[in-house]
Amino acid sequence: MKTTTRFWLALGVLALLSPLGLLVPALFKAGGAWGEWDAGTIAQRVGYAPRELARAGAHWQAPMPDYAFKGWEAQDMAHLGAAYLVSAVVGITLIAALAWLIGRLLTKKSDFVAHSLRGALAFLKEAVFAEETAALPGLLQGIDPRMKLVTVLLLLSVTLFTRSLAVLGMLYLLGLLLALCSRLRPGYFLIRTWVFIPLFSLAMALPALFSAVSPGTTVASIGGLRITNNGLHAAAFFIGRVAVSVSFVVLLSLTTRHTALLKTLRAFGVPPVFVMVFGICYRYIYLFVELVENTYRAIRSRTGGRMRHQHGRRLVAWNIGHLWSRSYALNEQVYQAMVSRGFRGEPVSLDLCRTRRRDWFWLAGVMVVCVGLLLIR
Repeated sequence: MKTTTRFWLALGVLALLSPLGLLVPALFKAGGAWGEWDAGTIAQRVGYAPRELARAGAHWQAPMPDYAFKGWEAQDMAHLGAAYLVSAVVGITLIAALAWLIGRLLTKKSDFVAHSLRGALAFLKEAVFAEETAALPGLLQGIDPRMKLVTVLLLLSVTLFTRSLAVLGMLYLLGLLLALCSRLRPGYFLIRTWVFIPLFSLAMALPALFSAVSPGTTVASIGGLRITNNGLHAAAFFIGRVAVSVSFVVLLSLTTRHTALLKTLRAFGVPPVFVMVFGICYRYIYLFVELVENTYRAIRSRTGGRMRHQHGRRLVAWNIGHLWSRSYALNEQVYQAMVSRGFRGEPVSLDLCRTRRRDWFWLAGVMVVCVGLLLIR
């Protein structure tokens, strides 16, 4: 496990333990944390409060005073513990975003061509790793691809139609459990499921938090903006559905060989032209990545040193045009080779999909789980 993955897991554990700061003092009947006093508490303990301290406190209203939503001061310990956990997650996210931004500003800009090539090679590495994970002796890897696709569609349907946040949480935990049973690395799976799409959905859901979009009872305020309970509920549903859906789709892609997945699509009536386009694109993108790498190595061996960004962009544009001409010529060559080997419009896969007893048990179990989750209100 990478150091960064361990770091994020440690931060997650610390965030989950943050409610202990509320539960332990209540258990031992202790007062508030030392130093976290307002002007009234200082006046009670010392005998007076500095005038400027009281004046400064009147100008600043914390978005979540006492690590709780507005109006939750009299709630039970479970609600206050949940508010503590939300405060920890928000704080970690803001500090991490600030550290990342400072790091981006302080680090030197890298070579444009090298950066583009590293991105292409990273894609190739992830694709090869996905093929390796599909060959592992895990739970989902041993299920028939057709049954696997049907069950994923059933779970996605439950995700779409449920009206309970608890059900979404259970579905996400189910996805994590299936990832562990399929021998997927937790850090890799979480990065694949939370980077870009769920974070982009979070940015889209932010306006729904505020009273201007979702009127309701105010639970927190940031400056002149008020966060409502209806907004929190709507944003949680949106982000939860996206995260659960992405998790199940990533599970399907990481535990199924691309050839078997394409054959499964054809078994469900997807037109052969689409299946062939997907298969050829997936296969020959490796060839084009190798061409890009060889071209870049030839350019660096003749120029040396670092390139200016403008010159690098011209080289990338030329490389794109060169790849287009090569792909156009390769298109005709591949088609002629396929026809000479007996291709008549229907793709043939060497992967044989056989339904066994455990596949039917898997389908029945998932159907029972889906019906049970839909009955939860």
